[in-house]
Amino acid sequence: MPPAYTDCDSIKACVDALAQVDYRQRVTYQTADNFWTLQWAETGVFLGLAVALGALCVWWTRRRLS
Repeated sequence: MPPAYTDCDSIKACVDALAQVDYRQRVTYQTADNFWTLQWAETGVFLGLAVALGALCVWWTRRRLS
């Protein structure tokens, strides 16, 4: 049974305890030149969803009131 990691005295002690039980961490970074590309893609997705939801609300309301 792994030790309780809330009892670690320092970050290094916790990392060492996790390494002993073979836990690993993978960190992935996006390069700086991808920043605006990803921001615009995310903005496009959210704007598309907002427009679709707005259109659905208008259609649903007009359908229910007529």
